[in-house]
Amino acid sequence: MKPRTWSRESIPATVGTAAFSNGRGPDGNLSKGDRMKLIKCSALVSELLTAFRKEERRLLTFDRFNKYAQDVRARKDIVGAVLAETEPLDAGGIVLVLKQLGPVGGPELGMVTLEWMIEAGWPDACTIEAFNGLLSLCDRICIDQKNAFKVVEMLKKYGVQPDLFTYNLLISVCRIQGDYLKAFEIFGEMNRSHVVPSVYTYAKLIETCNHRNSGHAHEALFAYRSLLNAGTIAPEHIKTELLSCIENGCEKTDLKGALEIYAKLQAIGLAQTTRSYNAVLNTCGVRGEWIAALDVYACMKNDNVLVNTITFNAIIRACQEAGEVNKALEVFEWMIEGRGNSDRPVPADTETYNILIRACKAAGMLEKALEVFTWMQGAGVDPNNETYDEMMKTVDKARKWDDSIELGASVSELRPAPYDGMRVMYMENFLEKTLDERLAEIKLGEASWAPNHMRCPTAPPSTAPLPPTSIYHFLDADTRPSRGGSR
Repeated sequence: MKPRTWSRESIPATVGTAAFSNGRGPDGNLSKGDRMKLIKCSALVSELLTAFRKEERRLLTFDRFNKYAQDVRARKDIVGAVLAETEPLDAGGIVLVLKQLGPVGGPELGMVTLEWMIEAGWPDACTIEAFNGLLSLCDRICIDQKNAFKVVEMLKKYGVQPDLFTYNLLISVCRIQGDYLKAFEIFGEMNRSHVVPSVYTYAKLIETCNHRNSGHAHEALFAYRSLLNAGTIAPEHIKTELLSCIENGCEKTDLKGALEIYAKLQAIGLAQTTRSYNAVLNTCGVRGEWIAALDVYACMKNDNVLVNTITFNAIIRACQEAGEVNKALEVFEWMIEGRGNSDRPVPADTETYNILIRACKAAGMLEKALEVFTWMQGAGVDPNNETYDEMMKTVDKARKWDDSIELGASVSELRPAPYDGMRVMYMENFLEKTLDERLAEIKLGEASWAPNHMRCPTAPPSTAPLPPTSIYHFLDADTRPSRGGSR
């Protein structure tokens, strides 16, 4: 039987190879000394786990008779029984033992083991490397913030000075839990201890501020300014994470708060970007600040910042929230004409048309909503469930208003035109609807086969000849779907 080769790949991922000091041979395998160290550490871990499992089974037997003994994980006597006759390990061996214990027994077992080693007088136990090995368990494997700070208390108890790796691990644990206040508390202690932060430190701080899109923008900006003040050039991934945090933060504040965030972006040179302007515009969209949205849009054009679909969607939404349906339609015209984008049309997406349909519904403009829907079809943009839901709500609202008028009930605002059921019937069959309207014009002189009580006012019959190729030529300039389909 071929003997097993203890290569770097054969070591469990939780052990790592940083604890090995003798390096690798020419074939990439571990040296003989490192193989012996690994075998010895693995044997100790196996003995410790066996002793603890045996004690756990005994405690479970006591529990059946309502006898509650001390938790087995908090007892150092079990560790002592296994390690008492063992020669002290070096720093690398201690880290190996702790990292192998952690995934199975948890950080508590590792803490008890390290504390016994220190009290037993092992010379390399009370080192920053051993404590960092425990913290790495709390960060990468067990994700345990509570025990991470217990390790820090234990570290201070024995007078060990934290290093950069220690602080980075603590901030990383806070990032997993989203505790940005604790992360900045650690950052302050780090500065007071004269430990110079790394780029990784600032990256984890900003990620903590944006944990689960929480968007703590001011704190993230403080971390970014600290990075710049340290004389470090910010990598692109940190800028990207910061802008994501800014976007989420602006969504959760009002216009004044968004402008304050934008002012801080100007101070660090990140204001004149599309994402920065869009963050402010999204706030305007949510709050219905359509005048402010137009002002921000004007600033974008003056700064020669490129606009995109998100830009116009935010402006149109601001107009919709404020009830300015005509202005929303006008901004849509700017969008497909490329105004503010060097006359390059900006493609509209499903959200664009949904906002316009929602605006038309709020204003009671059924026919305009149907027209927007035809633009959407002509542009080749796929509707979603929200699109159909808004269309059905628009039709239902129009029918109720028309019924109120027929009954003589007073309504606060009238629709521009009565309900046309035939247009709703053909919504999903645009080509057939257009051909039917054209045929009705030829046969009846009216662009609809609907009964008079269901028919909306129509324009005089068109005398334009039938084109051989494009069905869109049948429609007048105000209702061509190509208005929404310009690219």
